[in-house]
Amino acid sequence: MNKTIRLLSFLLLIGFTVSCSRTDDETFEDPNFLESFDYDQNVFSHDGLRLTFVITSGTLAAPMKKDLVENFFVVYPKLKNDFNTKAPVKITFEIESAIASPAYASGSKVTYQSEWLAEHPEDRDIATHEMTHLVQAYNWGIFHGGLPRESQIIPEISTGYQTRDEL
Repeated sequence: MNKTIRLLSFLLLIGFTVSCSRTDDETFEDPNFLESFDYDQNVFSHDGLRLTFVITSGTLAAPMKKDLVENFFVVYPKLKNDFNTKAPVKITFEIESAIASPAYASGSKVTYQSEWLAEHPEDRDIATHEMTHLVQAYNWGIFHGGLPRESQIIPEISTGYQTRDEL
């Protein structure tokens, strides 16, 4: 029964995955809010969410920063509202050159390897994948909607986001 519930939940969430993917031609509910951001700053706020950039080492190209900000404010609210309303609202994106993996998430922070971002400027999916881990937020117990704490549905959703262009 547990496997059946997980499978059905996963299939329902795959549909959500496709609908949440940000594309270049997406029409936003409020198309002006992204245009109002000053992308030279390091703190961005909108609709109760705050995103802070910290560059510990390495660099972050302006177009990649803009993509990360837009991806955050389009995708993260949907993930948070649909899967875990208790997920953090103050998020930090740290840029670091001395990490072994392309990125990792912990608590309310995502750390990105600066070289990976520079070498893969088209990779918006890495941000979606890591934001999914923030929403997963195991330390908050049960997900919105009653999914069990140990559920692996959320990582499976992020995998679906990563392959959205292939669907």
